Amino acid sequence: MQTNQEATDLIKFWEGFRSAKYHCSAGVVTWGYGSTRDMSGRRLVMDNDTITKDEAEALLRKELRAFERRLDGMLKVELNPNQYGACVSFCYNLGSNAFKSSTLRRKINRSNFEGAKKEFKRWVYCRGVRLNGLISRRRDEATLFASAASATPTD
Repeated sequence: MQTNQEATDLIKFWEGFRSAKYHCSAGVVTWGYGSTRDMSGRRLVMDNDTITKDEAEALLRKELRAFERRLDGMLKVELNPNQYGACVSFCYNLGSNAFKSSTLRRKINRSNFEGAKKEFKRWVYCRGVRLNGLISRRRDEATLFASAASATPTD
């Protein structure tokens, strides 16, 4: 499945765009729309390189495809496009391994979608600190997860 436009827009909103490299709240070198790698897949290092908005959008699309492949291998049930997109956003922000070991994934794979929706709110800590931005992002992901499906994929 492909990430739909609602989920892509959600990711872009919460990640924001930055042309210069910076350290995210987890201390990881990041740029563009929250990317931690360059177009060749190498981890970023802090230097003066910058990325254009067009390059960042291309990198985001590439990274979303990689997260979709990983996510597809972890899901045992069919999701609607918004449920899927919410899971992609979660993985994009926290990493696939967090999703793989989560109760969120286990509830989804048991088709306990109401229970899964509630699991998003548990993932609001960074380095042991509860962050308002993560509280709001998880709320938006849970809302997307529970909303009527839109089938509009990104390009």
